[in-house]
Amino acid sequence: MKVPLGKMKTERMVPLDLDTLALVDRIIATRSQGQPLVYPSTGKPAQFLFMHPGRRLGESAVRLELNRAADESGPGNLSSHQLRHIYAMH
Repeated sequence: MKVPLGKMKTERMVPLDLDTLALVDRIIATRSQGQPLVYPSTGKPAQFLFMHPGRRLGESAVRLELNRAADESGPGNLSSHQLRHIYAMH
């Protein structure tokens, strides 16, 4: 999965395990396709995974959902750094 600009203003390709890939496929299948949006770093149209009608979700909206999911599953609020390490270990 291509992950947009982050630390050091770089993009990353992140390998996905089969369970995560199945979840991403499920999100794509159930969401509205909408129109591609301009990708900030390239200016080219792109489809973003997480959208809210007509725009991509901001970092705070994604963070709120990650925190909600973490609360429901047990570990509580986690930083994105902690989530990356947990994901990498499983």
